[in-house]
Amino acid sequence: MRDGIFEKQTLYTGETMSINIAGKKILQDYHAILYKLTGVAIDFISETGETMTLCPAEHYNPLCSYIYSCPAGAAACARADRENIIKAAATHKSIVYECHAGLIDIIVPLFVNKQYIGCLTTGQILKQAPTQKTFKQFLQKVKRLKLDEKKLQEYYFNTIVMTEQQIEAMIELISLVGNYILESESKILFLESVNEKKTILAARQFIEQNYKKKLTVEKIAGCVFLCESHFSRMFKAEVGVSPINYLNQFRIAKAKEILHNTKTSITDIAYNIGFNSLPHFNRIFKDLEGISPGKYRKKQNTLKK
Repeated sequence: MRDGIFEKQTLYTGETMSINIAGKKILQDYHAILYKLTGVAIDFISETGETMTLCPAEHYNPLCSYIYSCPAGAAACARADRENIIKAAATHKSIVYECHAGLIDIIVPLFVNKQYIGCLTTGQILKQAPTQKTFKQFLQKVKRLKLDEKKLQEYYFNTIVMTEQQIEAMIELISLVGNYILESESKILFLESVNEKKTILAARQFIEQNYKKKLTVEKIAGCVFLCESHFSRMFKAEVGVSPINYLNQFRIAKAKEILHNTKTSITDIAYNIGFNSLPHFNRIFKDLEGISPGKYRKKQNTLKK
């Protein structure tokens, strides 16, 4: 949650999507409202590890700001944040973790089409009301930083406390708003990119990303915001086959890979690649390849020997 802690280190190595979620006024307004309600700040860290600073510095927990003012403290904060952001991006799950100083931080990863685009962070809180006993434990954790004990005590005893239930609610709220903004933003980007030349490419990408699902021409046309009849004509003129034929060709290509490289049953393959019945899969496969899936597998096994 601190400006520049990752120095633009790449946390996700996949294909990137340029979505400036931090620049969205709704998220900035949301942060302002949430801060008024809870006193807790939220921020956005991009997929490259760059902190976007949704909130002003004075919204951060003074205790964390004081610890971060020390080079050793800043390094420890950055290390803990980096490790947990990478974990959240890899597991696709929100993470609640204890930082090196014993405060609670929260990371909510955000994705578009399974692609990690960054995370919302919050926290700098305690799970239980501070006491002299817990303060002494805290002092032991930050002893090496050699900070002023009176300042630490003042800041520690003014740190916000949240229960497990409140933390869970915070995660749900942040996830809900973040994903809502992402969904709206990705649609805008999609609309901006789609033109007469890119429409069919976008439709093909949609088919290839969703071939395991139950797809209809209406649903595919809807992804590029065209009526079914007009889309079908455009698609066939550009690709040479109908949308459903293209879908079937793509599914059968996937089936051939699985038949060639695994021992997965033909029935499982049929359902795993989007067919609703084995007879339908067998018929489409034979229409396109000239032989049944079973004979194709035997042929490939013979060629391997």
